[in-house]
Amino acid sequence: MRAGIMLSDLPMELRAYAERILSGTTIEDKLAGPASGHDNPFSDDHPGAALETVPELPGRPLALAFDRRAGTSSSIPGQFTDKAKSPAKLSDPRGRGLVLHYFANHELLALEIMALALLRFPDAPKSFRLGIARTMLEEQEHLGIYIRRMNELGVQFGDLPVNSYFWRTMREIASPAEYAAAMSLTFEQANLDFALHYEKIFRDLGDAETAGIMRRIHDDEVRHVQHGVIWMKRFESGKTLWSSYQDHLRYPLTPSRAKGPVFDQHGRARAGIDEEFIRNLRVFTSSKGRPADLWFFNPGCERQIAMSAASPFLTGGAAFIEHDLAPLMLYIAAPDDMVMVSRKPSIGFLARLQSSGFTIPEFVECGTSPSIKHIDSVLAGRKLGALRAWGETTAALSWWHSLKKYFTRMPDPWPPGHDRFLGKDFTARILRDLGAKNPPSVCHNEADVKSAAIACAAAGFSHIAIKPVLGASGLGLRRVPVARAAVAPDAAHPDTAHPVIVEPWLEKVCDLSVLFEVEASGRVRVLDVTRPLVDRAGRYSGHALGRPFTFPDAKGQEFGPEFFAKIYPAWMDELRETALAVGKKMHAAGFSGAAGIDSLVFRDPASGELELRPIVEINARFSMGRVAVAIEKHLSRGQPAIWLHIHRNMLRKSTHQNFKGFAAKIAERFPLRTSTAAGATHIKSGFLPTNDPETASGILTALFAGQDAARFAWDLIHGSGSTGTSSGTT
Repeated sequence: MRAGIMLSDLPMELRAYAERILSGTTIEDKLAGPASGHDNPFSDDHPGAALETVPELPGRPLALAFDRRAGTSSSIPGQFTDKAKSPAKLSDPRGRGLVLHYFANHELLALEIMALALLRFPDAPKSFRLGIARTMLEEQEHLGIYIRRMNELGVQFGDLPVNSYFWRTMREIASPAEYAAAMSLTFEQANLDFALHYEKIFRDLGDAETAGIMRRIHDDEVRHVQHGVIWMKRFESGKTLWSSYQDHLRYPLTPSRAKGPVFDQHGRARAGIDEEFIRNLRVFTSSKGRPADLWFFNPGCERQIAMSAASPFLTGGAAFIEHDLAPLMLYIAAPDDMVMVSRKPSIGFLARLQSSGFTIPEFVECGTSPSIKHIDSVLAGRKLGALRAWGETTAALSWWHSLKKYFTRMPDPWPPGHDRFLGKDFTARILRDLGAKNPPSVCHNEADVKSAAIACAAAGFSHIAIKPVLGASGLGLRRVPVARAAVAPDAAHPDTAHPVIVEPWLEKVCDLSVLFEVEASGRVRVLDVTRPLVDRAGRYSGHALGRPFTFPDAKGQEFGPEFFAKIYPAWMDELRETALAVGKKMHAAGFSGAAGIDSLVFRDPASGELELRPIVEINARFSMGRVAVAIEKHLSRGQPAIWLHIHRNMLRKSTHQNFKGFAAKIAERFPLRTSTAAGATHIKSGFLPTNDPETASGILTALFAGQDAARFAWDLIHGSGSTGTSSGTT
């Protein structure tokens, strides 16, 4: 020692401080620090060389050694948002002590990770390193407070097994910026939410002392997060904070880990987090452990099969369909899944959806018609569960094989050859197997068309419907007089190179669709019966939701008693039984997955009676009906609504040049009204875009809820002079 100065009075070297905390095997080691009373308790004169070998685990007392049996879960027991849902165990002092045990282990882990950062990055700016050390002093105080209060509540530190998730995700951090992203802007930012959440629970339970501890720690965490904000901006000047944060956050950590059961916007703002970051984080969702399924929208699956396309992506003038509608997969994906899109929806759009009660999955932005190399770079480091494609085609399967290394579920997501189920010739075969009346005919040449037309004439039909074997949404559908087809089949079937489907043209009253799932085991689950809407050309235009039969029939007339006498329950039962029968036949043929059946109600030309044609087409893929049903779950019970597909040609009837202006005007006319009960938000009335008006170029989808808005949507499709058409596919 120097003359007159005790060693204990000198500032403590950061390296010695960090080494003791990282390798110490007692709680006393973890709580040891510099002598009190110093304005500057630390010095960084001898930072030493960077730690070359990171220890597999930090030093720990035996009672707090990481228990591998504890797994990787980092959830706190009893994460509930109000006292009514709070488990009874939190009313017991020991139950509250066990929650504090979780927080105490996190404080200990934070200390060890911060110590590791000091040893890994001796060349980092001194003020950055001293900022970490000052944070560590407060973390030591927090740990001591937790231990004391736990003991008072009857819990000893070590009574529960502890897991090593945070340590394992951060032991290989490669830079100070990565440290700031993971520790300050992820784990400590999430603690803002957890501290507030549990402060309220403890206060509601009458435990003011423990609630006060959570409030103090929350306020300290604001400063800790602020340290990360300041340094991330210095490390990455010229970038937005959100962009820098994402660039330096290493998988498996994602921004989802930076949020808790509540969202403390005020605390984040106090920490210096800007509004853009807060808005992005609020809507960001990703898996916190489960390998996410990747949802892939390939709406041109039938077209690609017809063209023998090798790529699963649409190209040319049709590419806008993929671009505009791929985000719709968010409604059928799980919240912790990933949805592949060419461009991510805007934050404003996602925030509007979220405030309306929808959960937002993670979006993977890959651009239009991306190369495998590009997708490979976007997915780098991820672990995925399964591929969930809109249509299970050979092209999509080949694309998946190139990315197979990212997927954990084997073997292939579907068997090769699923393409054969997507053609309308498969529907024709099933209908004949089931002995259907007036089944469709697969016509390969003019003679086939003539024969089918004559058969339809003999059954009393004046017109036939001709449509391509491979096609969707009513594309290629034509209405042809029977007499013309019988006399001049070459005019009715000008493209002799490709087969077509010929069936009677029915005087449609309305379209119906039954949705079902064929499981790999052979079980068939019938999901719902819906009412698709088509325009005059037979093109799919949306779905009637809520009370779907309150809208007019295909001729613009109100449904009468005759219709309702038959639709419930007889036709509904028949549709469900039909789906079960079709699903079993599909499974026997080797199919499993999502499917649907397009049906229609028509007026028989001979008897004049309403009849049900239970099978018009079988869609061996996902359909817009699945999306519509998922959206319908967010409607207030009993509200009529229409989920509408607004094509760009509809804008010609308005003064708007783009969907953004159109949507803004309609939102003024039909403002969105919601209600919240039991933690769930439902839509009562108004207009809600369901893909982003800012990025949509060809199709905008939107919900029109309530009688007035739904009637407006109906008129957009049909106008005042609607006429019946044959069913389009969905």
